[in-house]
Amino acid sequence: MLAKCKQILRPVASVSLLLIAGALLLPGQSYYGGVRGAVLDPNGGAIQGAKVTLIDEGTGGQHSVLSTAGGEFVFSEVVPATYSLTAESPGFKKFDRKHIIIGTQQQVSLDLRLEVGQVTESVMVTESVPVVETANASQGQVLDNQKLTELPNLGRNPFMMSKLVQNVMPVGN
Repeated sequence: MLAKCKQILRPVASVSLLLIAGALLLPGQSYYGGVRGAVLDPNGGAIQGAKVTLIDEGTGGQHSVLSTAGGEFVFSEVVPATYSLTAESPGFKKFDRKHIIIGTQQQVSLDLRLEVGQVTESVMVTESVPVVETANASQGQVLDNQKLTELPNLGRNPFMMSKLVQNVMPVGN
């Protein structure tokens, strides 16, 4: 009888372990955003090996990458915040862009055009068009403390705040 129970329990235990391991490997929804783009010369050619640095304006934390042979750079799993982006490469002026807002699940695409000059010279972008996310169709919104405390919300139901986002559609009760 004991041998028969072991024969039955072994496959059940194996399947259970596989299901648990599979569930741990599945990615869930994430609040991280990202920044990607290309570093280009004035003629639109790719600049390989340019140092691109993403700086959190609130904390001062920095992350740096080097552009690929195609001039591309990627910062993934970026915490939503306001950032500055710098790029520098020998023979080109340093590029500096401030106040880049990365929201929840937002993938920002930026192409950086470096001007010919010395690294000691810099080009600071002060005005630009709003950054439009073209990398995916995901949308997210961050509700600040003022909205959460001052907007009327009968019964303090957190699901009522979802009505502030234009693409949330109620389904069911």
